[in-house]
Amino acid sequence: VTLFAPNEVAFSNLLPPALLVKYFETDKWTDEYVWELLSCHDIEGAVILSTDLADGAEFATCRDIFDAEFVFTSPPPQIAKMTMPVPANVVQTDMEASNGIVHVVDQVMTASFLRFNFPEAADFLGQFSILLELIEITDLLDFVEADGPFTIYAPTDEVFMGYGEQFVNGLKEDLGGTRDILLNHVVPDLIVPCCMGELTEFSSASGSSLVLDNFNEDVDVYTVNGIGTLPGLTDILVSNAKVNVISDLLFPTQ
Repeated sequence: VTLFAPNEVAFSNLLPPALLVKYFETDKWTDEYVWELLSCHDIEGAVILSTDLADGAEFATCRDIFDAEFVFTSPPPQIAKMTMPVPANVVQTDMEASNGIVHVVDQVMTASFLRFNFPEAADFLGQFSILLELIEITDLLDFVEADGPFTIYAPTDEVFMGYGEQFVNGLKEDLGGTRDILLNHVVPDLIVPCCMGELTEFSSASGSSLVLDNFNEDVDVYTVNGIGTLPGLTDILVSNAKVNVISDLLFPTQ
């Protein structure tokens, strides 16, 4: 393993520091945030020496669909990423450990969840323009921009357009009904834990029941009320929520 270990200065440099500290409340945010942040600092299965890090070299550590690659630049030896406010200086290199090598850095190698809230993430991914428009016109933008936590099951533009343009226009006209539909895609005040491998029931923000079936705890695919999530687009952590992208709409029960 290759570990990029933040020193004490790194944590004091994190801006704003409250973004990190709140995720230590694992009863509220689960331990997924801390684990994802830690995973951004190591490369499993490879020992990479400083001599292997050529200028412009790219490498991936944590799962990050927003910005997967860190870039090494030299001189001076630094590691940069879009979601890091400033590059990390590599201040000590090639410290040998029993199971690999350690390089010390002066910045936390941040996961994107420290930089994007849900609307920002949805806009960045580019598949949720209809959802974002409906959120805005139903006065739910403040809700999805708030501190959280919440879990959202997010339908893509393709899902909405699968119902036809007339249906989408109807959603824009019936704002009360649309608001109820959108709220039925949200579990408020909770990060729904991943990988439970069992049926679990939650109440949506509209008051309806959502039954989550993580039918294979080794695969990141779920169903919610029988509607499947999209492979590779589940358990996406953003600063105020967890996002699971789904293949259909979750209509409230009557």
